Amino acid sequence: MLKAIQQLLDNIIAGWKKDAENKQQKIPQDFRTEITNKFARIWGASWFKFLVFGRPPGKQPPPTAMTEFVKKNPNILVDARKMFKKITEQSLGYLIGRKIGAKGSRIFRGEKPGIDYEGVIKINLKEMYGELAKAYTLEVVNKLKLK
Repeated sequence: MLKAIQQLLDNIIAGWKKDAENKQQKIPQDFRTEITNKFARIWGASWFKFLVFGRPPGKQPPPTAMTEFVKKNPNILVDARKMFKKITEQSLGYLIGRKIGAKGSRIFRGEKPGIDYEGVIKINLKEMYGELAKAYTLEVVNKLKLK
């Protein structure tokens, strides 16, 4: 049973990654799982929630995080330099963070879709229920044959 749950969690993580790729979003690669007889957990980067729900206005993201974002997405800097020739990664990161702090992220504003967190889980649970039903049916049939 624990093996089936581990497979379920692996499939959920793979589904989130595929959904992010389809939406051209970068997603944390360092998810980890924890399974016991009482619970199953998926652990991931704290910023994953912003890819699902977006970031509401009110607080500006940390400038260092926004500078890292610009470094990991160099095409954003190239586009910005078409308008502002001498803009730096730090300046652009600050400006992006300031806009997010004032208006929220594009996902939060509904201008860009977030990762379908819940949908991926539901699809994978439905598949797991189907597999469990098949396994249980086979077990019952085998027990009936033995009698």
